[in-house]
This record gives sequence, C-alpha cells and structure tokens, in this order.
Amino acid sequence: MKTYETMMVVIGSCSLLVSLLVLVVEVIKAILR
Repeated sequence: MKTYETMMVVIGSCSLLVSLLVLVVEVIKAILR
C-alpha cells in the first residue's frame, strides 16, 4: 500500500510539473510574439 501511495504522489507532482512547464512555454511564446 505504501508503494501505491508513493506512486500516486510521484505521478501527481510529475503532472503538476508538466503543466507548469507548458504554462511557462506559452508565456514565453506570448512574450516573444
């Protein structure tokens, strides 16, 4: 059960990081335009 919870936390933080990265890229594109 502990490993399952750890996996969920890792997946959650990874998706959060990815969405943050996408947001930053979009902002940079908007600025450069």
